[in-house]
Amino acid sequence: MKFIDKKISESFYQIYIIIDDKEKKEILNDIKTELLEFQLSELKEQLNLYREILKSSNSEKSREKYNDLKTKISEININNIEIDKNKIENKICNYIIKDILEHIDTLNIIQVFANTPSIIGSLDDNNPLTINYSFCYISLNYEMQYPNIKGNGYLFTEKDIDMIQTELLIANGFYKKRKVLYITEFSDIQFSYMWDSENLQDIYMDINEFENKFNINKEQLLGKCRDTYLVKSEQGIEYYITIKEIYDKVVDDINDKIILELNYLETKTIKEFRKKIKEVFTFIYNVKSNVVSISQNIAKINNFNIDEYTKKNYCSIVGCDINDLTQEDIDDIKLSFVTAFVFANHNFNINKYYFYIQQEYNLLFQIKQASEEMSFEDYINLKAPYYILYDFFKSKNLVTERSYNE
Repeated sequence: MKFIDKKISESFYQIYIIIDDKEKKEILNDIKTELLEFQLSELKEQLNLYREILKSSNSEKSREKYNDLKTKISEININNIEIDKNKIENKICNYIIKDILEHIDTLNIIQVFANTPSIIGSLDDNNPLTINYSFCYISLNYEMQYPNIKGNGYLFTEKDIDMIQTELLIANGFYKKRKVLYITEFSDIQFSYMWDSENLQDIYMDINEFENKFNINKEQLLGKCRDTYLVKSEQGIEYYITIKEIYDKVVDDINDKIILELNYLETKTIKEFRKKIKEVFTFIYNVKSNVVSISQNIAKINNFNIDEYTKKNYCSIVGCDINDLTQEDIDDIKLSFVTAFVFANHNFNINKYYFYIQQEYNLLFQIKQASEEMSFEDYINLKAPYYILYDFFKSKNLVTERSYNE
């Protein structure tokens, strides 16, 4: 594998990766082997399914399907496996991305954002394969300028405590149901829906559960009353939804007995409960508020080279026309330069913020009833950039700390 580097501008770079014919064939063979194993696994799962069906049924169609699967499994091999060209090109690019990133590490530059690698030439001939990889960058030795003002800390209010207190109690079942006129974030709805020939009556579920089950953005129903509505799923499927009853979850009569039963971070009284909420979420809100304001301030005072190449690269990634770029888009590009620089220059241990990420995750996914859609490990990866930036800004004395005792 050979790399040809081409510096296009002060912020845009291209690398051509040349793979000779022998290595190309080896890579293709590895990918085909991997795909063959995957396809065989799928076929064997289907075969086992029909084997079970045939134990209780002598359906001729099932028998034909079973025999057809046995034939496919016996005949499929690396030479006759059917592979979509686009799929195998994507596999090749994913296959070599680690080598590309290791090469970039030798160039004394930091990748900011990049296009997907693209293949130049044919996979079928006996010629070397060329892959193009283009990306925006900033020098590893860039002298970042920092503002004289600190970030905006977040002052946690009694209203914030009330909101999180209500959310925690509802998420853990400490609420009463009350009929209301309009759908809110906390509503349970009783409804019927009709799609094609399917007609289900009197289903009862939480509005967030409804959103997850039907892949319908709940925004289409928030604020609606009892009536029939045409809504569209993320897949474009249209449903007629008849809202029959709306119930809100209402938290009444909070007392020490309820707090003791809830056992939130071992609190036993309402006073301890509210103090603990303020302690935990003052920090969480403070992290985000500081990171956003400090990043914006740094982006404003640094002279990043946002040239036409950078703009075109950005547009190709987010899917917009360069003529439609707004100042907000330019600011977003600058923020990408700031974050890339920090990530490359700051040693970080997420463990010291583990507790706060855990509390944020617990609250968010108890409310959303969607913990099955994102594991805690995935959530850590999602939130880590905020905490990396916060930790770096704190080391530069740019963070405004807020005490939960304020």
